[in-house]
Amino acid sequence: MSNVLVAIKNLVNNPILSVKSHYAGRNRVNGVGDALEQYIKDFYAADKEIYERIKNTIVDGLYSINDIELAETNELGKVKKVDPLGITDLRVRGMWYIFHPKKVFDYLPKQNMNSKFKFYCIIKEEKFNAFSGEDKQNLLNLADNKHFFINSLKIRNPNNPAELTAVKFMEFYYG
Repeated sequence: MSNVLVAIKNLVNNPILSVKSHYAGRNRVNGVGDALEQYIKDFYAADKEIYERIKNTIVDGLYSINDIELAETNELGKVKKVDPLGITDLRVRGMWYIFHPKKVFDYLPKQNMNSKFKFYCIIKEEKFNAFSGEDKQNLLNLADNKHFFINSLKIRNPNNPAELTAVKFMEFYYG
């Protein structure tokens, strides 16, 4: 099975800048698949427990309100018959918003911001080192390309911004 390093090598060796079609779903992370989502979870968003603490506090707060009728729901909560006529329900929904990676990692140095096509990849160093020697070497050889760079950097840990995590930051630009 091909891995992310092989995909990056193929992109650098065969840059195709014209897009014939693209997926236009509402959730971009869902559109890129489970494999990429695993990388995103590593250092883009905090651990699940961080978010669950806030969610559970909100749900517990709803249950602590006297004289309301709560309905079973998959959302954070649903309060039945809010008004005196009993014709209004309140849905309490979790609408999480997370900043775009471009903003989250704006402190990382970039080589060429004026190119038409830019590709960035951040992989934890421990994951990068776990890839096969051949795949890593193929990618490191591409770093001789004037449009592809691999740097060892440290990024903020989303669970504790005071801690830094070692990563490989790859950048490819074209045009």
